[in-house]
Amino acid sequence: MFKILLFICAVSAVNCEIVRTAITLPPEIAFDIAKAIKEVCVPEDRVPDIIRMIREGETNNNTEFKKIIHCVIKEAKYMTADGKRINVEKAASIFPNKVLMFKILSQCDKNIVTNDPEEYCIKFYDCFQENTPYRLSF
Repeated sequence: MFKILLFICAVSAVNCEIVRTAITLPPEIAFDIAKAIKEVCVPEDRVPDIIRMIREGETNNNTEFKKIIHCVIKEAKYMTADGKRINVEKAASIFPNKVLMFKILSQCDKNIVTNDPEEYCIKFYDCFQENTPYRLSF
């Protein structure tokens, strides 16, 4: 009986979406990201939609969304000095479990092969959404 129950639990865990913990960013980080979204990267009429998409972890590989994600990451100063990749150490530092996030984000970074910063950022964002136990709350 125990083996059957264990099997059902395992199948359920595989077939169900992982529950992600919503985290509220520290005010100074949230401010930088909100400023990038509202003042620089997103047309005013699209701000609510983009915030909702990020909050809900939606992914969208259309050109507009790629440009927005890249712009937000760049304006919030999470790109490396050369502007080509995300500063994984800095990005991981905003999460409760920094060690786990560094490992996950490093793996995301290693798996992306492109020289296009917008393409890199959207792939990194998608990897983040697929692999982390957190979702960002604004």
